[in-house]
Amino acid sequence: MRALRFTEEQLRNYANRTGKVVVDDGRRMIIEPTPVKESKYRNKRTKVDGFTFASKKEAGRYQELRLLEKAGKITSLAIQERWPLTVNGIKVGTYVADFSYWDESDHSKGRVVEDCKGYKTPIYKLKKLLMFAIHGVKIRES
Repeated sequence: MRALRFTEEQLRNYANRTGKVVVDDGRRMIIEPTPVKESKYRNKRTKVDGFTFASKKEAGRYQELRLLEKAGKITSLAIQERWPLTVNGIKVGTYVADFSYWDESDHSKGRVVEDCKGYKTPIYKLKKLLMFAIHGVKIRES
């Protein structure tokens, strides 16, 4: 395999475009891979059935809910359903539920909105209150 030769300017332009780090070790210039940044809450994005979930916990809960849906315990499973948060005709935000579904085992519960939380941020706590105040929906946390 033949080594590619770049001018210093070409190498720096490439590094700027790709976000890679260029290191000059005295004899040659080396492109180092971009360091992987750890997520703020240490969650790991996980893919299941073509969906990408924010954490392993959320992906695991999705698999549990799919089994419950196949067993007929729940119906109409929805992922990432958006709920507008409107106060006095002014949209103040949007709540995105991890999951929502109809609980067939307990008809008194009806529509269930569920969120997988490892850490409850102040914004989440506010949106949870707004969901109850505006839509009358209590969010189930798993």
